[in-house]
Amino acid sequence: MVIVTVLLTAMLLTISLFSYRGLINRSDRFFQNSIQEIEKDKMGNIPKDKEMSRLTVLFFEEDKNVDVYKGRDASFSSDEELIETANGIINKSKTTGFTGDFRYNVIKGNTTVVMLLDCSIELHSYKTFLVIGIIVFILAEILMFFIAIFMARSAIRPVVESYKKQKQFITNAGHELKTPLTVISTDNDIIEMENGKTEWTQSISTQVKRLYRMTQQLIDLAKIDERVSENTKTDINLSAMLEEAVMSFEPLFKKTGKKIETKITSTPSLKADIGQMEKLISILLDNALKYSKEGSTVKVFLYEKNRKAYLEIQNSVDKMKEGPHPELFERFYRGDESHSTKTSGTGLGLAIASEILQTEKSKITAECSKDNLFTITVKF
Repeated sequence: MVIVTVLLTAMLLTISLFSYRGLINRSDRFFQNSIQEIEKDKMGNIPKDKEMSRLTVLFFEEDKNVDVYKGRDASFSSDEELIETANGIINKSKTTGFTGDFRYNVIKGNTTVVMLLDCSIELHSYKTFLVIGIIVFILAEILMFFIAIFMARSAIRPVVESYKKQKQFITNAGHELKTPLTVISTDNDIIEMENGKTEWTQSISTQVKRLYRMTQQLIDLAKIDERVSENTKTDINLSAMLEEAVMSFEPLFKKTGKKIETKITSTPSLKADIGQMEKLISILLDNALKYSKEGSTVKVFLYEKNRKAYLEIQNSVDKMKEGPHPELFERFYRGDESHSTKTSGTGLGLAIASEILQTEKSKITAECSKDNLFTITVKF
């Protein structure tokens, strides 16, 4: 659309320029063709043909006497007005140009000749053409805008439908997977009751739980857009919600030999979906719990800056490249290249957090410092 706009603008400017130049060239050719006739007919009347009837000529003699010859269609009201206009033209540095609707030509010598051609009809036609051209240009732009919108919608409709089908498939498949997972988990529990726990039954139980959690996260990810709407958003006290979430995670941190510290200040009330915000905070704290170094301390900050609420969660990591890490918010991304199961994560937690914040029109970033301090920052 931008290219078409540029082309239409260039065409309009080119046509306008050529029309204006054509008007100037025709007037100047007329002056050139009229000079000899005017000199020969200096003391007589100007011929009465169509072009000459719009021509006015003034002869300024050395003795300051001025002879004026006007065509029948000359539009000056008086000779005094005409002479005043001609004197103004003579004082100009240019010998050709426009004054009002008149094209003038000055021939300087012992007798200075000032020729004035009434171009009001041509200028009016040119201005009318220019106005019509601009109106047509604007209408064409409006038409192209709506055509572009229609074509864009037509082009993305298959993509949107495919995306909806993909989300529906994930939701349906997730629900279908839950049934066999429940059966496997139940059968495994029965085996443990009859024969006792073994390395194999415990492994089955761990993997079933992991797969069940991954299935639920996929369903949640597919339904985020459907759940969040203006009707589900309410004013949230983010400080109180974060303090409550931290308290619920403290036993888990103690169990793993880690600590959690907070510095929570009061922030402006946040309008968001309560369920989604609770899930977001839980995901971020769970991520810090799983991937922080053994015996380390996770720090949680909530503060206000430029009338915006900021949430920061910091934890030390064993080894990570310094700088931003947007790849962590991709689905199924794991920090280790082999996607090992050393940690119980599914690679979906931060992806879900990112999706939640997109629906809430907020921003999340992840960055690691030189001393392996990993920080996730949420700007609400």
